[in-house]
Amino acid sequence: MRKVVSREQHGLFWFVIRLFIVVVMVLVAYQLLSQRASISAKEAELENIEQQIVEQTAKNEELQYNLANGEQTTDAYAEEYARNELGYAMQDEKVFVNIGGN
Repeated sequence: MRKVVSREQHGLFWFVIRLFIVVVMVLVAYQLLSQRASISAKEAELENIEQQIVEQTAKNEELQYNLANGEQTTDAYAEEYARNELGYAMQDEKVFVNIGGN
């Protein structure tokens, strides 16, 4: 026997199907936008890391040049690094700090 479906039930069925499709489309769109934001953040992070690599490569080349040409001895380099990068000074040395920010 054939089941008779009322027009109201038939309309409700298609409404539910359409609603389901719309919900799925919204979820897919949200996922796509979320993934795009994540990709953008990772691209920015990659660009930052690539810049750090360029800077470190330049430092390495400078160090290799200095070592190859004997411009700096190990002690002189260590002293320069301690002064410039770490902010150290010799014991009998006076250190002046610019607190004006200029």
